[in-house]
Amino acid sequence: MPQQYNQVITECYFKEQISDASIVSWTRAFFWSEMHFYQCVTYKSYNPYYTTQSILVVIAILSSIAIPKFLFAYLSTCWAVLCRFLLAPLAVWIFLAYKYWKTIIIIDAVEKFLRIQQMIGPMRYAYTDIVAVTSHFRDKLGQGGYGSVYKGVLLPGDVHVAVKMLEGNSNCNGEDFISEVSTIGRIHHVNVVRLVGFCSEEMRRAIVYEYMPHGSLDKYIFSPEKSFSWDKLNEIALGIARGINYLHQGCDMQIMHFDIKPHNILLDSNFVPKVADFGLAKLYPRGETVLCL
Repeated sequence: MPQQYNQVITECYFKEQISDASIVSWTRAFFWSEMHFYQCVTYKSYNPYYTTQSILVVIAILSSIAIPKFLFAYLSTCWAVLCRFLLAPLAVWIFLAYKYWKTIIIIDAVEKFLRIQQMIGPMRYAYTDIVAVTSHFRDKLGQGGYGSVYKGVLLPGDVHVAVKMLEGNSNCNGEDFISEVSTIGRIHHVNVVRLVGFCSEEMRRAIVYEYMPHGSLDKYIFSPEKSFSWDKLNEIALGIARGINYLHQGCDMQIMHFDIKPHNILLDSNFVPKVADFGLAKLYPRGETVLCL
């Protein structure tokens, strides 16, 4: 009987597929010969030399090989369908989500930059904003010839500022307001006070400066309790000179301050001097040596 099994397997399963004795030929026969197996078995079933039992054994052997092949083909098909209808769209979605997330980050960075630029450049505020910034003008820092100065806080960021409210009767045509905004609004120097913003609604006008914690210079040079060393006074004098030189030589238009005095020199947290109060300042073209007052 075993000899019959071997003969049936050889004739029905391998005979038509094996072209030579190589491993490639036998492997090809192993995976592809069952395509002709049914015809071969049908033919052999009419041959009395082969018994029904031997045919059944061969069929069992073939089934043990064909079933794994069928499962492999089925799983391959399922994997292909899974890749096509699930994994591929998922990969595309992840890619698009990444691009969208990256774009959002870029947009956020640009918006953050614009907000910073908006804070750096002079901003126009409504009068209600000025009232809110100064907490209804609660903390008064001082009084000048052109109005009162109040301490304020800008949100967000808790940025401390000084708000100068110009008195309506100090200059009815608004020349002091125009002078300050037109001159200091274009200035960026370490020794010149920075204009943060302004307000103009009918006769109510305000100018918002960066806050100087140590106030004006006159409190220190005219007070016996508060004094500087000679080295510090020399450093402050040089800072004031740099600020004035910038106004005269460093801008597109010459800026003549016309009111340099200790009261108009402010000191920051590190006692760096800054030229302030441009109410009398005038703009002149560069190169002019004779100025009409």
